[in-house]
Amino acid sequence: MKKIIHIIPNDKKFVNIIIRLFENNKNTDNTFIVVSKILQKNSNNIFYKKHKELINKEFIDDTIKGNDIIIFHSLLASGAKLISKIDFKIKIIWASWGGDFYHHHPMLKANILEPKTKALEQRLEPFFKEKIIRPLLKVIYPQRFSYYWQKKAIKKITYIAPVIYDDYELIKKYYKAPHLKYLDFSVGNLEDDLLTGININAKVGNNILLGNSSSFTNNHIEAINILSKIELKNKKVIIPLSYGNKKLKKYLIKYGTENLKSNFNPLTDFLAPNEYHKLLMSCGFVIMNHKRQQGMGNIVIAMYLGAKIFLNNQNPVYTYFKRLGAYVFLIDEIIEKKEKALVALTQEQINKNREILDKTLSRKVVNGYVQKIAEL
Repeated sequence: MKKIIHIIPNDKKFVNIIIRLFENNKNTDNTFIVVSKILQKNSNNIFYKKHKELINKEFIDDTIKGNDIIIFHSLLASGAKLISKIDFKIKIIWASWGGDFYHHHPMLKANILEPKTKALEQRLEPFFKEKIIRPLLKVIYPQRFSYYWQKKAIKKITYIAPVIYDDYELIKKYYKAPHLKYLDFSVGNLEDDLLTGININAKVGNNILLGNSSSFTNNHIEAINILSKIELKNKKVIIPLSYGNKKLKKYLIKYGTENLKSNFNPLTDFLAPNEYHKLLMSCGFVIMNHKRQQGMGNIVIAMYLGAKIFLNNQNPVYTYFKRLGAYVFLIDEIIEKKEKALVALTQEQINKNREILDKTLSRKVVNGYVQKIAEL
């Protein structure tokens, strides 16, 4: 039996899924360290720690040492600092969520916004702080930032377990780490997480889902501009804005109303899961204009339900799904064909997409990913 210690940011939804996945495997003996600013009551093998406690020598000697494997579910500064202090034999896995490298590696971060969205970010965000103070601090005090510690930590990491394979290739390339080995992993599966409570036999509607949050990386402005030039008829353009940047949310509500008129339907409040699923069911088309892997939960659910997915031509999610043989499309097609691009998938195409998702994200397959980790 492998002793595995997990370092997890305090995202309740992900924490619970990760605990379930590994506790259901009889070949693992797990300890879960949930890193949080606000400590909660420890229970059984779940312990809450503040970021600074991770690099405490007593914690490393008493809690980390003696395990066979340590998994960092998302790797930020505190976790990377911990890795730099490990001087004993233990297999180290970076289970990346995406934001932990896209938003911290300077070259990747510089390329995730489209031009008009980037200009908007510069208008809405504090210019002096973001464009002068932070870059200056990165030069004078690089050790205050995650990337500094990730560069040091990467030499000791053996395995990368990302959301999609293409993220693994990006980490290898940009962190100059050809030694890294790839592991399949998923935070959750179709039956227990993504499709719970959803009638998969119901037919999707005619609306359009645009983006997954109020974050600049959705590149909403460019997508709204594209949609404003086509005949939408009775299609609603649903944009989730219930979490993320509040300044961007306010701006998008105004911009969407001006450009999409009555077709614009911003989602500004949090919905219960069953209500959100109804909303997804009303969308036969999904536009994700990210240039990075993001919103995979929404993409997978919508794809399984039969929606037609349109992605940015620089998004690695597009190349990932195309390589698997899935029916996904480029936003460029909407630019070229306009409303003629918004034609529903055939049942044959829907079945093929479901087959691919079953082969990569079913309960049995994801449990197999965990078992392979247990066999390292």
